[in-house]
Amino acid sequence: MSRITRRLILAAAGCLLLAAAPAATHAQGFRVDLYAGGAFPTGSLHDLTRVGFSGGLGFGYLFTRRVGVRADFAAEWLSAEPPVGSPPDDVDENILGRDINLYHYDASIVINATDPRRTNWHVAIDAGAGVTTIQFRGDETDRPDAATRFSVPVGIAFGYRVAETIDVFVRGRWYLVFTDQSRFGGTTWASFPIWAGFGIRAG
Repeated sequence: MSRITRRLILAAAGCLLLAAAPAATHAQGFRVDLYAGGAFPTGSLHDLTRVGFSGGLGFGYLFTRRVGVRADFAAEWLSAEPPVGSPPDDVDENILGRDINLYHYDASIVINATDPRRTNWHVAIDAGAGVTTIQFRGDETDRPDAATRFSVPVGIAFGYRVAETIDVFVRGRWYLVFTDQSRFGGTTWASFPIWAGFGIRAG
């Protein structure tokens, strides 16, 4: 039996176990989040850009009241920091003075730290993996090509349920983007957008 076949059988068995599990552990439903707020560059990215605007859309599925998965698409629009003094070491000169867009695509595991049966307040943490596309804006002359790099997001959200299937929240998420020393002036870029938004749950 091939390795792929064994994995497919294990995945199917897992799905059957979930379906046969008690009602208390059944999936709690799908969730859609819409959010917007500020984008805060950190580290070496802070040397190149200012605070900007950010927004995103998330889709989640809760397996139990405490554990779920989600996929997010978030964007950050950062304005260039005017060059002052000597430019950072090893940064491509064509990047300096350019506005930068970051587009994050990722999947993560979510853990609810509170029990929704006992309180309308909730705290959730998430961590995952994905990719970030770095896009440069400005004059076409010598504008660097967009680059897509591996990234790791870690987030925390504080929310309140205002209706049976609707809640509002404040969420912060740290993105660590792995870059090239020779082009971006470091092996990583990082940002920390903070959003306010609302979520709708179905099922």
